[in-house]
Amino acid sequence: MTALQISQEQLHTLGHAMLQRFEQSCLSELRRDHPELTQPHADDVLLQFVRHGITRAAALQVTGVSDVKDWLALMLRLGSGFDVDPRFAGLMAILGRTEVPAQLRLAEVEAQLAGVGKTSQNSSIV
Repeated sequence: MTALQISQEQLHTLGHAMLQRFEQSCLSELRRDHPELTQPHADDVLLQFVRHGITRAAALQVTGVSDVKDWLALMLRLGSGFDVDPRFAGLMAILGRTEVPAQLRLAEVEAQLAGVGKTSQNSSIV
């Protein structure tokens, strides 16, 4: 029996295809879960938003599939630059504790937002 050999190019292609599938999944879920915030935007605009969000999340070690989707929902609700907005410094203090699992940090942020009634729809994708 011969071992399966996969070239670097094949690995790159596979990784790229998986990322595209994930981006599309995120886009679909944002449209489904937040129609009032996503409806005004074309898919290409939302796809750029998703890509930006994935990058911003990774910078804070938020990389799990459901965690990234939760991050994107936060971005949609609070604005695409919430992670650098001084109004949300308290949330960033929570999210910046990268020694804590991302799922717990995101849950704590949601609890904070619920406590102050900050589930407002003041989204800004661009």
